[in-house]
Amino acid sequence: MNVVALVLADNPASDVLDTVHGEPLLTHAVRGLSASGLVEHAVVVVPDRRFAECEPAVHAVRGPMTIELVSGGADRSDSLRRAVSVVDRTRFEVAVVHDAARALARPETVGAVLAALTEEVDVAVPVLPVTDTVKLVDADGTITGTADRDLLRVVQTPRALRPAWLEAAGWPADPLAVPGASVAMVQGHPDGAEIVSAFDFAVAETILSERAAR
Repeated sequence: MNVVALVLADNPASDVLDTVHGEPLLTHAVRGLSASGLVEHAVVVVPDRRFAECEPAVHAVRGPMTIELVSGGADRSDSLRRAVSVVDRTRFEVAVVHDAARALARPETVGAVLAALTEEVDVAVPVLPVTDTVKLVDADGTITGTADRDLLRVVQTPRALRPAWLEAAGWPADPLAVPGASVAMVQGHPDGAEIVSAFDFAVAETILSERAAR
């Protein structure tokens, strides 16, 4: 199975050039995909205005995985479309779509979503159970009930899918929301959380320090 990664580095909630453990989030995100040993090529979508800044962060990753940068679009759907437009689909039938803000997603998660993608499955996604109590509120902010945690999951990336299905589905910003999509869930990991706040960065520093000490 030849696999291409589509890395979205245009998350408005996170600056992927912010550093953690001495390197940009973008570098960590791309390195994790390369470390899986399962991704042959990565297309990294970056904001056009920051293209030159992102190049060294991406090319700091060494390994057999080849890397290509493209400028992002007006929204996430357009960015996905641009990424797939440069993919040789005679060579790559399967893609993993990854949010660079989830920079410390584990390499084994790539293997898990790829293994779950079958002819009957359109999208494979890593998830975590919800452990907090979640309350339902109305438009006025009044609590109206308690959500059943057994029916809730926290969704992460990378997600595995086929570019042909993505195109047929109309380039959805959220492939999981496509009516009729067949979605397989695999076990995610806390390391795959978005890194956005100062607290997130502190946690990420700890995670990387622990990894380096092993």
